[in-house]
Amino acid sequence: MPSDSPSPLVSPDFRRRLQQRYEEAARLAAQQPCDHARVHELLADCVRSDPGSILYLDALLANLRSWQPKRQRSWWPKWMTIGARNGGIGSVPEQTNKAENVPSTAVLSTEYAVLYAAPEALLHGRDDPEVLNQLAAAAGACDFEQVELRYLIAARDAAPDDSEMQRRLARALTRQGRFEEAATAWKSVVSMATDVETAQAVEDLQSDEKLSSAEHDFDRAQAATGGSLSRMQEREELRLVSSKQRIAIARLRAAHDAHPKAQLLAGRFEAEHLRLEIEILHLRCERLPGDWNIRVELARRLKQAGNYSGAIQRLEEANRLRPEEPEILVELGECWQHLRQFAKALDSYHQAVGRAVVEGEMRIASDSLVLARYRAGVLLAAMGRPDEAVAHFSGVVATDPGYKDAQQRLDKLRAS
Repeated sequence: MPSDSPSPLVSPDFRRRLQQRYEEAARLAAQQPCDHARVHELLADCVRSDPGSILYLDALLANLRSWQPKRQRSWWPKWMTIGARNGGIGSVPEQTNKAENVPSTAVLSTEYAVLYAAPEALLHGRDDPEVLNQLAAAAGACDFEQVELRYLIAARDAAPDDSEMQRRLARALTRQGRFEEAATAWKSVVSMATDVETAQAVEDLQSDEKLSSAEHDFDRAQAATGGSLSRMQEREELRLVSSKQRIAIARLRAAHDAHPKAQLLAGRFEAEHLRLEIEILHLRCERLPGDWNIRVELARRLKQAGNYSGAIQRLEEANRLRPEEPEILVELGECWQHLRQFAKALDSYHQAVGRAVVEGEMRIASDSLVLARYRAGVLLAAMGRPDEAVAHFSGVVATDPGYKDAQQRLDKLRAS
């Protein structure tokens, strides 16, 4: 899963100064006796200015645990009521220190402003579940996923017997795609309260829990037996199966959870799966320099990712290993066409079509050859060469009358 990114409102120069404050706070925290108040002051600056940093937040929470300042619970309901209108959580001072590039309320969303107030809120209510939950909600709205979980875990720990606290954590873990941890959290909810949401979540997440267990078992076996080529291949296949399983679970959750993060998770996992396939196929190309099929598969994934130049490089490697293979030539033509190199694309399609005749005899028609004729016909029609396009579409229809929309295209060309 992607890590939380630093606030885009913090300039690189100011970030360096924040890091210096963090390092000073770390130095002071190691001293005895520790000036916890000064450490908190330094870390509070860091958390206010970069609320998406889990490093700064963890350090601030650790200092509060060691310090344990006197709690002032009475102030929190007042802040909750007053809200953003008058200095409560959800607000920041109207004017801030411009020299240090801390943004004003004019550029802060309500949620971001809640996080700005986090150091003061935590100073007085570090183990107050409602304080922690409000901070978690703000972090989630800002897509600070690690920070959101840190606050939710703290809220759960502050109220371990509260099923609603456990439910909020389980929901966040699930919507972030951390399914193995989420399964454990949902089981804790089941032990306190059973309902439709909980039962459905547990059912959806069971297969991922089993697959994760299989991955752990495989890792232990590989550590014991070494990293042979066959083991590497098995590990890669397991990673692909696991990735596909997570996509399937994300789709299930999207059907049962209307939250925007649940709805977007499958697409996020699909993009990650494509990157994983490209990574693994790259490794296999290096391990198997004479395998043209793997290069074609890698080229297809690169094309799917929009990397047409990279796909062409791998297809040309495959073409050297397997000259004039129609499957390779069609893929090359499609990549050139995406790059608007139409002459090169058409030449690749024509080469593929030309492979239909070998030593005066017709080869058995293949999907690649039919596709090459179809692609050539579409391209020629777009280039204003209708007679040549008709010839290609006629060949497609003769081989497969129901192929795509070839018959409709042919009829349209003949009628014009």
